[in-house]
Amino acid sequence: MVRYGPFMATVPRGGVPVPLRRLLHDPYLLLAIALVVPPLAVLVIEPKRAVAAEVLAGAAVLAVIQAVAARLQRGLRSARALTAASTLRLLIALAYVTYVLAVTGGDTSPLVGLYVPVVTLAAAIGLRQALVIGTLGVLAYLVPELAGPVMHPEHVQRGVVLATVSVILVIGARRMVGALERALDELRSALTAERRSARQIAGIEAVGRILASAGPTSEALSQVMSVFVERLDYRYVAIYLSEGGQFHLGAQQGYAAPIPEHDSSNGVIARVIRTRRPAFVPDVTVDPDYTSADPAVRSEICVPLLAHDELLGILNIESTAATPLDETDLTLMVSVADRLAAALALGRERQTLAARVALLDRLRELSAVIGSTLEPDRVLRSLVAATRAVFAVDAISLTVLERASGRYLVRASEGPGAPEVGTEIRPGVGTCGRAIRDRTVVLDRLADGDSDPDPLPGVPSIAIAAGVPIVRDGAVVGSMTIGRTDPSRPFTELEQEAMTLLAGQAALAIANAFLHAEVAELAIRDPLTGLHNRRFFEEVAERILATQRRRPSGERPPISAILFDLDRFGRLNERHGHQAGDAVLRAFGELLRLRFRESDLVARVGGEEFAAILEGASLADTMRVAEEVRAAFRALVVLGPGSQPISATVSAGCATLDAADPTREALMRAADVALYMAKHGGRDRVAAA
Repeated sequence: MVRYGPFMATVPRGGVPVPLRRLLHDPYLLLAIALVVPPLAVLVIEPKRAVAAEVLAGAAVLAVIQAVAARLQRGLRSARALTAASTLRLLIALAYVTYVLAVTGGDTSPLVGLYVPVVTLAAAIGLRQALVIGTLGVLAYLVPELAGPVMHPEHVQRGVVLATVSVILVIGARRMVGALERALDELRSALTAERRSARQIAGIEAVGRILASAGPTSEALSQVMSVFVERLDYRYVAIYLSEGGQFHLGAQQGYAAPIPEHDSSNGVIARVIRTRRPAFVPDVTVDPDYTSADPAVRSEICVPLLAHDELLGILNIESTAATPLDETDLTLMVSVADRLAAALALGRERQTLAARVALLDRLRELSAVIGSTLEPDRVLRSLVAATRAVFAVDAISLTVLERASGRYLVRASEGPGAPEVGTEIRPGVGTCGRAIRDRTVVLDRLADGDSDPDPLPGVPSIAIAAGVPIVRDGAVVGSMTIGRTDPSRPFTELEQEAMTLLAGQAALAIANAFLHAEVAELAIRDPLTGLHNRRFFEEVAERILATQRRRPSGERPPISAILFDLDRFGRLNERHGHQAGDAVLRAFGELLRLRFRESDLVARVGGEEFAAILEGASLADTMRVAEEVRAAFRALVVLGPGSQPISATVSAGCATLDAADPTREALMRAADVALYMAKHGGRDRVAAA
């Protein structure tokens, strides 16, 4: 869009002012134009100068009235007012048709069919409007004939045919409009369901994050209840926790006077306690077990919190008649209940461990240490250091499964002579390898003579060793091996128990760290090309330019930018399909990844738009690189679906940082101007601004 002139009229790229474009899209103004054409055509065939002047005058009046009405109608908001305005505008069109018929010959005029489009458009508004407009049109045609001194039967027959055709058009138009309205309602329902599903997924993720970060504490459960109310739009939510055969209220939202506890004697919650199966009550007024905590409640979903066949609690939600619960809500609650149950089970284990001896206290401290960061390498180093302190061992190594290769590699180690990072551990070999193979804690005493001769690779002085498998979701994701040089200090039963607990904590920490790394990587990567996305590009570019501004003016190296845009990419998608377009985008992304330095910032910033920032590169260097990319891409042949060869070109705009305005916005704006120059210079070229 561009703006010019004293009134800053908004004009689209096609050159048509927006107000005029809106008028040209107004159906009643278009109808007026359509009603003018047939009379003029008739007058061309059979010229009548006086009649032509009257028809043209009436057409001008009709167009002006409809144009003014269109401007006024845009200010209306209520459906009733819009319907009334539309009906009035159709009556104006009907009056014009009657006037034209009267001027051009009355009921003998060949233009009698002009009533039909007016009635048809009225049918699109509503049946009542169609009947009114149709009746008035037929009367306008028949009354002069019936009131005249001589009645012509053929004219009356023509009026009957006109009325019959109008009725048929009304019925057909209403059926078509009704079908379209039903389709629109179905589309709205589908969109509403999709938005609801997205909110539910986001709510589940929020619950998971709260429980993963805080566990099932009272504060965390209250936050979970808030998620249900604020993000999932549930009005009444409560969680009851099992304690001594009773289920006490753990957290709630929405109830003014909640029921403080439940047992298995009465109520829907009691039924779930007995059956350990979810209960969905669409109408609580007909359920004999229902116990009311609020008279406004009309539907209820109650889900057990089960972990290892132990009932840990109950999740209960209720709703009013205005927002009834359905099967989708039941599915959501079952999913959330699984997370809550897992969190509660873990919480109970932690509570049990809290009462143990000092070793377990130190173990909790270890959990805090490794949970203080989600950066994978730091997590692994923290885990090794904290474990070595907790168990007071001389050497330790942490082995983690490398998913890409399926090999177990030492990722962190401590102690004199501990194995180097990168050492491969084979399942079944050594203390660590046997722990991986057997999926259980392995203890080795070298003094007994039946232990593994190499419990910790590279540490020949180890006398006592323990291998602890790290298992997550049924898979061995790694192993930790700890060793002591003093044979008089074997690992006690408590330490062995703590090792198992340590493995669980290590698995969770490692899984969270790697998952966080994967999510963080996905958050900054374009999934199609593997390049960085626009968000990452803007953040890093800001940091680069901030560093540049902090340097003395004489020590600032040049910084340049390139904007690439694939030429006529929309046409390529239309011709070859979106799969071919994706293949071209991937190929161009790979070309950029191979051509640019690791120190360069390269990203996909739009559909077919890519950007790069080059530190230390002059404008000439930047244009040379852009030209190399352009030429290489022009020569590249991409195989689309069915091995179809596809070629494409790219245009590029280059700019260097202006010392007078050293901002990212100014740099990218200059590159965008250069790209515009390249596009309008014929495409498949490089330009500089």
